[in-house]
Amino acid sequence: MKRLTFEPERFLSLGCSEVLEEITEIDSKDCLRRLYKFSKAFDFIAKYMIIPDIPGECWRDFKNKVLSFDLSHTTKEQYASNSRQTISLLNANEIQEVIERLRKEAKSIGATGLIYATSSLESYLSSKPYFWPGDVDIVLTDKEGSYVYGIIEIKKHTKASKIPFHNQTIHNYLKKDNQKYASLDMLRKRLSCKFFMLFYSVEPEDRNFIVEEIEEETFNILSRKQYAMPLQHELQSFTDEIKWRFFHGEQSSERDFF
Repeated sequence: MKRLTFEPERFLSLGCSEVLEEITEIDSKDCLRRLYKFSKAFDFIAKYMIIPDIPGECWRDFKNKVLSFDLSHTTKEQYASNSRQTISLLNANEIQEVIERLRKEAKSIGATGLIYATSSLESYLSSKPYFWPGDVDIVLTDKEGSYVYGIIEIKKHTKASKIPFHNQTIHNYLKKDNQKYASLDMLRKRLSCKFFMLFYSVEPEDRNFIVEEIEEETFNILSRKQYAMPLQHELQSFTDEIKWRFFHGEQSSERDFF
């Protein structure tokens, strides 16, 4: 989980109970409970990365650091004592070293890096050999976070696109972003769930969205459907539609959605 802070000096000095209180204010206790249960159910490590909101060039100075908080391994005793044992402070170079250990192989997305990123750190690392890993747009689970229905990759269609909206499909992006889709497929296997692409347009004349169900490994399209969007651009309406259209038959009193 990534979160930005405008007060890096204050945040970097906090203990785990203080960090947890700050996070709870932002994401709610219920969100943290679900994240913790999800990590335990699938043997993941749930971490919060608290990233200073600073200009990109500042990451060249290794004094600027990210706070990494390991939610999965924080015990009640550590919380009670406000310990810092599950907190790490990492500069941009150390983050690259962590990514290198996990990825093992350097990749490039071009010398110019990302055009858009959700933090200056990701933008800074995007021109490096070990750039910040991508994230999955949506993991659709039950209320407890212990069962996953599917993962969803969302693509926005804009006026600048050279591809007509009705021709949007995963096959337009596989060659260019093969590493990303291979990673998403690995996650799908780990979670034993379905994988969907969702395309939506910001153009007023395209008040629809397209959903493709993608086959594992081959990336063949198992199904492709286009739906009218009653509330265009609202992410909640997208996910509600997917829940209803694709998983209605799987719902039960034990597996209600969020």
